Amino acid sequence: MFLSHTKKVVFLGVSALSMAAFLPGCFFNPTTRDNNLATAQFTSDESSNMSADVGTIMAPASLSKTDASLDTTYINWKLHPYAYDAASMSWIRNAMFTISSGYSRTRIDTVTFYDASNQKIAAPTLATVDHISHIRHVTQTRGGDEANVVFTMNSVLTKTASDTTLVKNGNAIGTYDTETFATGTITNVTRHLVNHLWQFPESGTVSATFPNKTFTVEYLGAGTAQATLTNLKTDKVTVVNIAVDQR
Repeated sequence: MFLSHTKKVVFLGVSALSMAAFLPGCFFNPTTRDNNLATAQFTSDESSNMSADVGTIMAPASLSKTDASLDTTYINWKLHPYAYDAASMSWIRNAMFTISSGYSRTRIDTVTFYDASNQKIAAPTLATVDHISHIRHVTQTRGGDEANVVFTMNSVLTKTASDTTLVKNGNAIGTYDTETFATGTITNVTRHLVNHLWQFPESGTVSATFPNKTFTVEYLGAGTAQATLTNLKTDKVTVVNIAVDQR
């Protein structure tokens, strides 16, 4: 079975994978791993947020924001700002989220900036950064079950007098109670910097394989992309054609 439809969205200039949010899927629930853990929505959210973090090289001061927290009867949320770790010469951030039902989520980001000589940079700026390593480790638990997803992203900057381009490659791997069950790949996702915002990707692909499904996002240029979701049990293929209004 093959389905196809088109969506037009307003792009806010932050997400590298926002179109994947239109694919079927729910947020992680450790008790239903086949349907939910590391679905397209989850992958979209994490990869999008990682892209936003890379964008902080345009404003290094934003790396040192103060702690943020929320503590109520049902929700506890803490976000520590990026802090420079002199031992590893990397910027590290921790975020923790728990709810009264027993669900918890911990996210650790490690971002390392390099110059053209492959030397680590303590105070990154657009002028000095040549490439970036970003590792994100997300741990989610509920009822004794634990899932881990590790995103490893490498971005290369190309700068000319008239243009700044970022090309991202990377992978993701998901485990559920230590068993590997999902993998993903980002290949040559290319974006341009316009008015201090990373634009919608003009080329490259994102693909992921889960126990019962696969999805691929292909960037086609001119603010368009095509996302394909395949159900491996039913052979149902859903194609979403996306046109983006970047404003």
